[in-house]
Amino acid sequence: MVRLQHLTRTSFWVCFGSSCASAFVLNWATYLCTLENDSLTTSVVGRTKSIFQTLGGLFAFGDVRIGVINLVGVAVNSGGIGWYTYEKYLEHMARLSKLSNSRSEECLPLAERGELMSPKTQSTGATARK
Repeated sequence: MVRLQHLTRTSFWVCFGSSCASAFVLNWATYLCTLENDSLTTSVVGRTKSIFQTLGGLFAFGDVRIGVINLVGVAVNSGGIGWYTYEKYLEHMARLSKLSNSRSEECLPLAERGELMSPKTQSTGATARK
């Protein structure tokens, strides 16, 4: 068995417990967000959180040198996240449009959809098509 030297320290257990609690709260918040909103909104919130985590990580640790390469990397990362979210938004809107078109077609009278059965075809079960 591996012997960890900090396993018996109180500070280790406080940090470990707060990390577990933070993970629980994050998952619970994601669950609540998904209950209240659709998956696209949850995805946008998650991508926005990723951008803030990246920016926060730059300032949280004192040993990071902010230079042109770091700023370009953060910009490319943020741009990619934005582009991905935009593409998912377009996909979601196309799916909603397709769904609303199919539902509006269902509301048409049978004769307009070409599904009105004439007395002649009722006996055979065939439908009259336009």
